[in-house]
Amino acid sequence: MNAEPSAKTGYTVLAGAAVSILVWIVTTVAKVDIPAEIAAAATTLVAGAIAMLVPAKSGTYITTNPDVDRDWDPAVHGSMSDFADEVEEA
Repeated sequence: MNAEPSAKTGYTVLAGAAVSILVWIVTTVAKVDIPAEIAAAATTLVAGAIAMLVPAKSGTYITTNPDVDRDWDPAVHGSMSDFADEVEEA
């Protein structure tokens, strides 16, 4: 499968890294002691905000029709649940 992360995912990761670097700068330059729990909470809040504010491009990076469905013929291959059982046994 040739999947690439969406821009939303990239923005969330970059924001998390930016908050971590910002906390380090404040701790180093301003000599303010920021507890690890507060730094983690700030990172989580920023990542959550981006996840809510940046729209997802559904269908561009996630397919609801994977390759296994394209040539699947229940008369030949059986049901999809039969296929899932075979995968679990392997």
